[in-house]
Amino acid sequence: MYPSSELPYSGIFVKAQYEYLQEIAEDNEKVDIFCMRQVISSKLGSYMKYILAYLRFIPKLFKSYDVIHVHFYGMLAPAAVLYKAFHPRTKLLVTMHGGDINDDLPASGMKNKLFRKWIKSFDKIMPVGQALHQPVMDKLGVKPDHTLCAGVDKRKFYPPQKAVEKDIDFLVVGSFLPVKGLDVLLSAIPQMDNSTATFCFVGNGPLESSIKSMQNEFNLEIAGNKTHDELRELYWRSKYLLFTSRGDAFGLVVTEAIYSGTPAIVCANGGAQHQISEGNNGFIYPANEPRVLAKQLNECLAISNDEYALLAQRTPKTNAEFSLQNVCSTFLTFYRKLHCESASVRSKNIEYGSLNP
Repeated sequence: MYPSSELPYSGIFVKAQYEYLQEIAEDNEKVDIFCMRQVISSKLGSYMKYILAYLRFIPKLFKSYDVIHVHFYGMLAPAAVLYKAFHPRTKLLVTMHGGDINDDLPASGMKNKLFRKWIKSFDKIMPVGQALHQPVMDKLGVKPDHTLCAGVDKRKFYPPQKAVEKDIDFLVVGSFLPVKGLDVLLSAIPQMDNSTATFCFVGNGPLESSIKSMQNEFNLEIAGNKTHDELRELYWRSKYLLFTSRGDAFGLVVTEAIYSGTPAIVCANGGAQHQISEGNNGFIYPANEPRVLAKQLNECLAISNDEYALLAQRTPKTNAEFSLQNVCSTFLTFYRKLHCESASVRSKNIEYGSLNP
């Protein structure tokens, strides 16, 4: 899950982590990366991506690494297990991001058995959110060691230095998919008291046509994909980030918005709820259904200007633990500790791997 020219923002958090780890590593520590760039392909094309990736991984088997960190417990995670078969003293970490466990891993069957076997080779298991702990235990039979999100760069997302007009009521960032709760939102909008509320949708996906079909009746803007700088500007212009996803284990855009000074509205069904302190940096609504969501949106729009100003002032002071800087420093501490635990070390290299299609 690494950015490509076709999908420049897919897996961009991996790129951010890799680059920041290079910045903070000591002179005698080397940070490398092995990845599959995210591209849209057919089923046959996906098979070919995996085959080619494994062929590209073969030279890595002849290098010596102290630690391999796998992002996404998917079909390339066995490459790290294979490496450890040749280098038993190498330590393995895996960060699970949600889709790998909730969507791609069945609860039973041959694939489940294989992944249960492979997970035993990993020395540290780290879901990105608390909501993933139970699925990991249920499907893999192991208890996570630590919860650590992907991290948001405070140097790219921060509050505005001067007053910015809030001309967007609700900003929605992410793929236009039912799993992101977009179907529920589109059903909720007609049930709101305020039919003139403004919504801005950042991203793309299959439900784009459904959004367009409502534009004549409601204030819905489709902004497409945005760079970090452009997205930060949209956060500044928005009263709230609206995160309706029912599948994300964490939801990085929620912290991006919070760091930018924009309170977030999230559903209690997903992992994003653990980022929200009710009334302090946003709000949590109890069920992902249109009637409940419309009620929450009505209540947020009814907040007075003075109350909103206090909420927006408190928001960027929260969630410091979710910064890229804190996350990468914690990773590096783990790497060093695992390195010290190894009885015999041939070189002091770190393999930082993003192993995901």
